[in-house]
Amino acid sequence: MWNDTDLLVILIHHAKNVSYTVYFRPETKRSSKQGNRCWNIPAIRALLGSIVTNNILFLHAIHTQETISLKGKI
Repeated sequence: MWNDTDLLVILIHHAKNVSYTVYFRPETKRSSKQGNRCWNIPAIRALLGSIVTNNILFLHAIHTQETISLKGKI
């Protein structure tokens, strides 16, 4: 099942050379106290830089795998 973080990572990786601004606004959870968030994908890509954005899928997969393996041990 995809979650909001997965979709954000995919957008950050694949929104290369777009001539328009792409926004991502995940669904607000009822328990969230932060309110609505809106991510400007080209701005995030510029902030992270090309090395991170080109490798973000791999980094996310490694981080997710570590999280899953730690949950099984706790």
